[in-house]
Amino acid sequence: MTPDSPCTTPSPSAPRSPAAANPGTALPPFRAIADLVREHAAARPTQPALVQGRQRSSLDWQGLDRLLDRVATALQQGGARPGDSIAICAANSINYAAVFLGALRAGVAVAPLPSVSSQSPVLVKPAWRAWSAQISTW
Repeated sequence: MTPDSPCTTPSPSAPRSPAAANPGTALPPFRAIADLVREHAAARPTQPALVQGRQRSSLDWQGLDRLLDRVATALQQGGARPGDSIAICAANSINYAAVFLGALRAGVAVAPLPSVSSQSPVLVKPAWRAWSAQISTW
């Protein structure tokens, strides 16, 4: 399909999922990414989870799991509730990943916004207010 191709809709008889294509095959249960981080933290706490930049700064699984808890707690204390949505505007970084995943752990939907690379703090903008936070204090 090319960008100029018309969009097509699958026929009603076309399988819509692996389970539909193979009747009797069960799909694996849904697991939230924040839960997978917690499982990795328990299984391999000191192995690198995220690596950033030329200096190769990193955060291990246990550190990432704890940081996600701090981000989720800070969002909840700031008034975010499960089902709310936030927008995040920041350069790619370990902090960005932590805010994104921490928001998911809090049950908050995330809309990533494009940004220019900068050393500015991560900006998290809920629909009801905006605030800026330095992740290092979480």
